Amino acid sequence: MSKDKSIAIVTYYNNGSYGAVMQAWALQQALSKLGYKSSIVRYAMQYPLPSSPWRIFLSRSITSFKNRLRDYISRKFICSFAEKRLSLTSNTYKDIEELRQHPPKAEVYVCGSDQIWNTWRYDQGQSVDYGYFLDFGGAKKRIAYAASFGRATVPRGFQVAVKACLQRFDALGVRETASVGIVREICAKEAKVVLDPTLILESSDYSLLFAGQPSGGIGLARFILGSERSIVIGVTEKLKTLAQSEVVDAGGSVENWLLSIAKADFVFTGSFHAVAFSIIFHRSFLVLLRDGGADGRNVRLINLLSLLGLSDRAISSCSESDVAAIYQRPIDWEGVELRLCDLRINSIEFLRNALGG
Repeated sequence: MSKDKSIAIVTYYNNGSYGAVMQAWALQQALSKLGYKSSIVRYAMQYPLPSSPWRIFLSRSITSFKNRLRDYISRKFICSFAEKRLSLTSNTYKDIEELRQHPPKAEVYVCGSDQIWNTWRYDQGQSVDYGYFLDFGGAKKRIAYAASFGRATVPRGFQVAVKACLQRFDALGVRETASVGIVREICAKEAKVVLDPTLILESSDYSLLFAGQPSGGIGLARFILGSERSIVIGVTEKLKTLAQSEVVDAGGSVENWLLSIAKADFVFTGSFHAVAFSIIFHRSFLVLLRDGGADGRNVRLINLLSLLGLSDRAISSCSESDVAAIYQRPIDWEGVELRLCDLRINSIEFLRNALGG
């Protein structure tokens, strides 16, 4: 493919997630490094759906009010970052029908990383969102890069619904090992495990986002949903004692969220992308897995930690001895970087071959 041809990306970038907008930014940066220009499609169907401001005042408790207010504020910051930092299409598409009627003009369509193939809609009795399966337009190539189902299994009906779409892809890159099996079961095609776009880049690639930001260090940074839960409070208190430091909740602007992780002495999180950036910036961290085990929403975290030899950084209960052991255990960053370097090379090669073949 000639490098002056256009690429249109369909991915999550404005659904209220810091990780989602950062992976979108990172994918565009990775494509730029390979010499390609790209635009992210302004596709309004993103999940979870953005919340309306008025819902904040329907909260039944102070905790709920604080969570909804924090969510609303973070969404405003994320939207601002997307408009400022991403290259977006001029047209906005509200649903798959608009994509089909007036598809983005591009030679290649790429569906990007994050849980774009999650079965959220299908599980709620709604139709599959075919926009994220690139079921529109007449592009010469369709590529999936680090697409994720976000789980280890998907319903049979969902498989049947997306089979024809997946068969049309010229290259299938998925983010988790489990997704390889899912793709094979759906359409008998072989997918390749590739890194989330954020991990393709190195720490120096993110430095331009820090321009003008405070450079002071942070002791203990926390980014975890449901911070009022007893297990989260318990782990936090133990870490505060060990670190002899107060906790700073990462948030605010996307740049501040990223900087909070980059400058922390230790990161406590349950977020895939907070873990990814802890690794990128060589920050020691502890991961709190959610209820559901490897078959649930932990699959992407478990896979990443396993790939990099960091499985011992995760816990699922508030065991004081486990928390202390992880906090005191140093990470072999040289070993991590050796593994990560190989994965980066393979992932970039996949992208280069998919675009250029």
